[in-house]
Order: sequence, then structure tokens, then C-alpha cells
Amino acid sequence: MATANLIVGASADDAREASGTVTLTDANVTLSAGAHYYGTRFPSAPMAQGATISSATLTYSINTTASDSPAGATIKGELVANAATFTTAANNVSDRYNNTPTTATATWAGTDIGAGDKTVDVTAIVQEIVNQGSWSAGNALVLILKALGGATSLVLKAYDGSTSLCPRLDITYTDPAAGGGARIILIGRGVTAIGAGGAGIAGGH
Repeated sequence: MATANLIVGASADDAREASGTVTLTDANVTLSAGAHYYGTRFPSAPMAQGATISSATLTYSINTTASDSPAGATIKGELVANAATFTTAANNVSDRYNNTPTTATATWAGTDIGAGDKTVDVTAIVQEIVNQGSWSAGNALVLILKALGGATSLVLKAYDGSTSLCPRLDITYTDPAAGGGARIILIGRGVTAIGAGGAGIAGGH
């Protein structure tokens, strides 16, 4: 079993869309209408095709208690083998949500849930993405949050506002051909790899 701790790593790896207009460099992302989307891309996901996803947790950081109500906002994945970075082309986020979505979805419930880090279980979404026959270890995956009309009121930290509080994705998984021993991989927040039996240790910051 292994753990991957992924984080948005560039301006083009997260994007806000409001009524078709896409921006890539917001410090904070506001979601307060049904036409509001927030896309997050996680590159270099290490899971092999067909890996078993034991858990996948998506973490957003809410910026203020004045806008801390997901209120049923919906998350879907982009069902492609290697998700592209976002662009400012019209509808670049919503097109992915509407045209190539995962069947699996996650709902972020709650109102007045407070500021700081909040998590959503996206295990089924990530499992569907890595089950694709064309998925390979090292590919990128995209998750998209859509506001639930005017009920959703959120202000979230984005990459250009904080490179440490922007969205994070923590995945525990087992590759189909994984051998014995623990293996821990941190991508974007330093890199540590411990091979089977404790062999092959490499670190970076």
C-alpha cells in the first residue's frame, strides 16, 4: 500500500469559471452561483492503471467565515487518461464537467462550516479515473467543484493566493503488481520514496 500527497502546483493547474469566463490567477476563488466552477489539476499522480484506491481525500482551505457554506456543491472528475492544464478559453472548466465527467460524484454538504481546511471524500471518483485502460502512472487528474446555485457561498484559497493552502489530494492505494513493504510518495511538497523492505530511499524538498 502507498500514499500519494498531491497539491496544485501551478497557476494553470487551477481555474475559476464564472458564466463561461475562466481565470487562472485568482488568489481566492469565489463560488456563489450555479454557473461557478472551480477546477483543480493534480499532475504526476503515481498510481498505476487499475490500482485499488483505498481512500482519496480532497482538501480545500476556506478563506473566511463570511463565505463558508458548500451547501451541496458537487464534485466530478474529468474522465480522461491525462488531464490537460487549464486555459482561459471560454467554458474550459464547465466543458470538462459537462462533456467528459466521471459517473462517480461527491457532494460537499454543510452550511457555516467555518474557515480553514475542509475535506471531501473523492475515493470513487479517483478510482474511476485510474480504472481507465489508457491511464498510466505519472499522469494528471482533474477534479471540478460546481456551486449549487445561490445556496453555495464559498471563498477558497487558490494556488496564486497560497502555494501551501491551495487544494490538496491525499490518496492511499495499492498498485496491481505492488510488492511487499511500505512506499510513501510526496509530490509537490518534497519527495520521499521508501521501497519494498525499506530499500531505495530518496528525499528532496
